[in-house]
Amino acid sequence: MKAGQATGLQIAFLMFAVMLIAVPLTHLVIAHASLEGIPAEIVAKGMHFALAIVLIVSVTPLRRFAARELRAPIRPPGNYETALVAAANVALIFAAVGALSAWLWVTHGPERVARLTVDVDSDMAKAFSPTGLVRIVISIFVAPIVEEIVFRGFVYRAFERHWGWFASMLATSLLFAVYHPFAWSAFAFSVVCVCILRRTGSLRAPIVVHTTFNLFLWWPLLGRHVFPTEGDLAEPATWTLQFAGLAFVLVALPVYVWMSRDRCVVSRTMFLEPNGALSK
Repeated sequence: MKAGQATGLQIAFLMFAVMLIAVPLTHLVIAHASLEGIPAEIVAKGMHFALAIVLIVSVTPLRRFAARELRAPIRPPGNYETALVAAANVALIFAAVGALSAWLWVTHGPERVARLTVDVDSDMAKAFSPTGLVRIVISIFVAPIVEEIVFRGFVYRAFERHWGWFASMLATSLLFAVYHPFAWSAFAFSVVCVCILRRTGSLRAPIVVHTTFNLFLWWPLLGRHVFPTEGDLAEPATWTLQFAGLAFVLVALPVYVWMSRDRCVVSRTMFLEPNGALSK
């Protein structure tokens, strides 16, 4: 497939396929090279990002599009909204755990919920281990940029021209959820990123939100508070913070989607036409 003949949708699917192919490729490389410890962790965490970066940099239309999108600034009052959304997005972290505990309560009873314990000392030590530091560096400095270019840049932009913004938001978020281990929270997070992209017209906004989210997830920060570490886990009152986060997300997320329905700053991109060929 030549870049000059590919449509936006084809490029979008190509980018997503490359990131999925990286999963079995990563296992193959680790097994073949007999990697262990930090080298294996770097390969496991960074292979799909490395492949995506190589593809973006090596294909001229993709490189130009990514550079153009990244140059678009967050103009006031979008910068204030981005900061507010980044802060409010922390609720997703607790909402995910609140939803998990609620589901286990309904399906398995309080005995199963009581087993959702964490080892604070062990997890803190892992966070500052070489492997943990590699993870957080990639999660903060690499993952937000690459994933936002791929999902909100290439995939969403291509879908939007073909299906409209709402269906494209759902489709992009579904793909994003498939790509991540905690599917429902990843889906909700992707919806937020699409909305902030629409409301600011800058890819930098979802990158900031994404970076902040990943940083807050680090164990020494909010990561150690996501699961309750004190009290009787079989008691609903112990999960007050998590249930409050879930309630906030269930109300705030639909409201933010509704707020994003009309306000859309769309830059001219290579996906201007849903089936138009990319320029070389």
